[in-house]
Amino acid sequence: MADSTGKLDTRPFTWLGRLPIYATTILAFLQVVGMVLTVFLESAGIDTMTMLGFSPDAFWKKAHLWQLATHPFIGLPSFFYVFGIFCTYWFGVGVETYLGRRVLFRLLFLLCLVPALVASAWWKAGDQLTIGGGLEIYAGLFVAYATLYPNAEWWNWITMKWLAFAGIVLQSLMYFPAHRWDLLTVFLSACAIAHFYTRYEQGHWALPRFRWPRRKPALRVLPRPAARGSSAEFETRPEDGFTSEVDALLEKIARTGLASLSAKERARLDLAREQLLKKEQK
Repeated sequence: MADSTGKLDTRPFTWLGRLPIYATTILAFLQVVGMVLTVFLESAGIDTMTMLGFSPDAFWKKAHLWQLATHPFIGLPSFFYVFGIFCTYWFGVGVETYLGRRVLFRLLFLLCLVPALVASAWWKAGDQLTIGGGLEIYAGLFVAYATLYPNAEWWNWITMKWLAFAGIVLQSLMYFPAHRWDLLTVFLSACAIAHFYTRYEQGHWALPRFRWPRRKPALRVLPRPAARGSSAEFETRPEDGFTSEVDALLEKIARTGLASLSAKERARLDLAREQLLKKEQK
């Protein structure tokens, strides 16, 4: 989980005049570069969706691995394109300054990977689907920001959680007339992974931990402890039995420390020390 709040990766890389340069700033710049590249390729008669969009058939059969990273940056210019860039920058900076740059990179990777996996599942089911465009990035960062600040008010009257909910519903309804359930699931998967991963980084979710079975230590049977103060019993025991019991106590101290001895075991150890001193004096 994220522990980067207040650390260096929540701060800008550098400053360009009065403009802070975050990782999100670079991401927004790459989206602009992708738009310009799309215009030139389409003007040259090259199908950018075939070349740079994510096609499960080309990715898995022809090893067009770059499509996993390039499909979010395809985009033709439009009046509303600038609002998508604004959403990327505004909400991305909010996520980056809250959770840190490393978490943002992992979130962006998931926003590229999960929709591609959903598209691959439709492809396995016989649907020839190609995805491209920055919608999953825009929506994912928007949902992540709303997850971090659910009760923040936008325009002083609507909270972010309801604004995100309304956006998800309206975008989902766009796929109903054409029955594009494949694109609907791709879109919803991006929103879902953004929400749940952000919650995980906040510490609200925890992944299950699996522990490998360990070999149990061999058990040793220690001699039955004698009653406190029964020094006569120690004196009447055979020398070999007494020595083995002291060795067992010393081994226990080596494993778990002196504090692990009980009062009776400490008494036996003190008695052994006294007898050893007596032998040395003789």
